[in-house]
Amino acid sequence: MFLYIDSIGDQYLTCEDNYGELHYVEKIKAPKNIKEGDVIVINKDQSIRIDIQETNKRKKEIREIEKRLFGNSKWIYRS
Repeated sequence: MFLYIDSIGDQYLTCEDNYGELHYVEKIKAPKNIKEGDVIVINKDQSIRIDIQETNKRKKEIREIEKRLFGNSKWIYRS
């Protein structure tokens, strides 16, 4: 299952799936280097890993949408 990290709280990650459903994942189970915007995979054994390829693909798609909407504006916020 792919989940997108929406926000990181003290104890839980707020994640969204492909259908817009929210999921809450215990932060302690996630890799230490997780960031908002990362795509994670929850394996059958309930282990969690960051999917770097899917994360980069998603970020590229978002940038392309931003360019279509806003052009090459310097005012787009990126973390």
